[in-house]
Amino acid sequence: MASSVWEAATVNFYPHSLNDIAAYKDNKYAIVSFNPPILYPFFEIQFDKPATQGVYFETDNVKDKENDLVYGFYENIAQHNLAKGAHILCVWASLNRHLVELNPFGAKVEGYVHPARILENWFGFEFDNEAESFEDFYRHTTVLQAGFFNQENTGELYSKNIRFGLEQHYYSQLLLPGKSENLAGTQFNFGILHLVKTSDSENRFRIVNGSSKDRTTHE
Repeated sequence: MASSVWEAATVNFYPHSLNDIAAYKDNKYAIVSFNPPILYPFFEIQFDKPATQGVYFETDNVKDKENDLVYGFYENIAQHNLAKGAHILCVWASLNRHLVELNPFGAKVEGYVHPARILENWFGFEFDNEAESFEDFYRHTTVLQAGFFNQENTGELYSKNIRFGLEQHYYSQLLLPGKSENLAGTQFNFGILHLVKTSDSENRFRIVNGSSKDRTTHE
């Protein structure tokens, strides 16, 4: 009778920045996932808190895509730390203009595109298959919580941040502001971009369509 031996394994989590991880160019990961921050808070940021320390942005220039952590994730990790066959998953939120528009902050809004088109535009990524529709990808809706602004309850700071972002056109027009005076209940959509690297020498990937349909991803 065949027997099997189970070995105990320990998984540790450490507070490393993307730049710390990207510094190890020789490391090739089989799977990488990233749940990035989904907004820029514009007022009263407390960077001494673990949730905000180095998380939201490097500088206050929110129009520069290179200050976006999603950009940094694909610029560094996806291009240097993935071997052929590796999986890379990232949550994409529709409220960030860099993630839904090819020409954010340009003279006019040119429509919204699937994340694969963004990566083509940013880095020249190539894909072996066609992406699902924008609507199928961004199928989840969630509420912009007060906790994202370091608040326990929806209040003045919450509404101040959202109003300022809307007035300056920093947020995507896909953001759905709440109807109450303090904008409680403001919503946005998100999806999960799941790619599999298909080349050892090029930025070629296969899109695992349907990964946003539920809480798990499928081959």
